[in-house]
Amino acid sequence: MSARFQQNAVVEAAPLDDEIILLEPESSQFCTLNRTAAAIWTLVAEPATLEEIADGVCGQFAGASEADVRQDVEEALKQMVALQFVTRLENGTA
Repeated sequence: MSARFQQNAVVEAAPLDDEIILLEPESSQFCTLNRTAAAIWTLVAEPATLEEIADGVCGQFAGASEADVRQDVEEALKQMVALQFVTRLENGTA
C-alpha cells in the first residue's frame, strides 16, 4: 500500500485570491501557496495518495502533462511534509 498524505490538523489556512497562506503554529512556520500548491493543499483535506493528488491536479489544469504534474506534486509534498504542513501516513496511519 502506498503512502497517503493529509493536512496537518494544527495548520491554519487562509485564502488569498488564487493562493492560500498556511501557518504551522507550533513551529511558527508559514508559507504562501501558489495556485498549484493550493490545489494540492485542498486535495489533501482527506488522506490521498500521490497518484490521487496528481490526478486531481491534472483535472484542474487543462493541458498539463501527467509526468510534469506528478513530479511537481511529489516535490511540493516533500516540501509541505518538511515544513510540517502535511503529514505522510504510512499504510493509512500516522
